[in-house]
Amino acid sequence: MTDAGKLTLPDLSAPFKIANDTLEEIQSEPAALVYFQELPTLYVRVRIGNIEEMRENPAEFKKRFQNFIIKTAVVKQFRNWNDQGEHVQLDSCFNYRTNEKVIV
Repeated sequence: MTDAGKLTLPDLSAPFKIANDTLEEIQSEPAALVYFQELPTLYVRVRIGNIEEMRENPAEFKKRFQNFIIKTAVVKQFRNWNDQGEHVQLDSCFNYRTNEKVIV
């Protein structure tokens, strides 16, 4: 990758924030929540980011989110992932509407 390309990459060392309503929905599905907590951090960043980018398009947002929940509940991932064993820590989330960190 060129230096110009590297400049466009997001800062993956920054804390990852999941919207409060998204986290609540995941927590409301016990089967999905159990596996979600075991997912690699990078996988969650990519999947949730893919869902969140459609927040302004409710139909597509719902479709993507439901697909994520269904796959997660049956212990399936989209493709293969390896981030050297890092996992999601559900100690906080972020409410995008109020710009506040929420402790779980």
